[in-house]
Amino acid sequence: MKNFNNIDERVVDDLKKELKAQSKLKIAAASFSIYLFQFIDLLNLEVYTPLKYVYPSKIEKYTDQAKAGASSWANREKGRNQLMITNLLKRAESSIHAFKLTSERILENIRLKLQVIEEYKQSKNGIVKSESDDFEDDVFTVGQDLKIDLADMDYQSWEKQLVADKYVFTELLDIVNRITTEHDTKMATLQELIFKKIENPINKGNKKVIIFTAFSDTADYLYKYLSNQLIQKDGVHIALISGTRTESTIPGRKNDFNELLTLFSPKSKNRDA
Repeated sequence: MKNFNNIDERVVDDLKKELKAQSKLKIAAASFSIYLFQFIDLLNLEVYTPLKYVYPSKIEKYTDQAKAGASSWANREKGRNQLMITNLLKRAESSIHAFKLTSERILENIRLKLQVIEEYKQSKNGIVKSESDDFEDDVFTVGQDLKIDLADMDYQSWEKQLVADKYVFTELLDIVNRITTEHDTKMATLQELIFKKIENPINKGNKKVIIFTAFSDTADYLYKYLSNQLIQKDGVHIALISGTRTESTIPGRKNDFNELLTLFSPKSKNRDA
């Protein structure tokens, strides 16, 4: 067993050295978290804080100086950045799939911003949006969307930060994409718990399970994988309720919200079980 002090020798560097192209990765959740945090610690996520790079002489164009606390925009930008990092970590805790999709969205956002900068270098005309919809199912909104003229920014310094994050996300996703569902130990643990409940119900005949998750990406991930596993093993059906969207594996039934609730808990709906 090799020990890492995470200073001179890091888990990240060892994994990148040992893993080959097309290799699959199976890793315990705790170990992956340590590895993941090292990558996230390298991120600046300043794709969400372009206002920070607006020239002082131009900042009044993008902040309402008449409002109380207008001069605290820099603190708000910093807080926005920290919230984005927290959001990314929350997705990693939810599922590797949710983390992967969100990372891909952020990387695409970075690439689009870099493309606008490249076009500006040629035409001297370019507008960037300060937006935060890469975290599309958050229960709170982070900051305000703005349109910022690159002529009002130190875009070169911002570009350096964007490029740095692009490389981090590219390397991170290269590893994450190797973790298939079959090698997701968190999914395997959940599946084992569900099978135990089905085989040994707490009360006779009750094989029902409800799984709650804060993120729609995780809900889709669980539904897609578990629906096949449960039908194949025990003929147990599964339904998905995510916002206003509903799906189920039950044939010949409407998949609307009330129908699925009735099928799951008929007695509470005054129906025969």
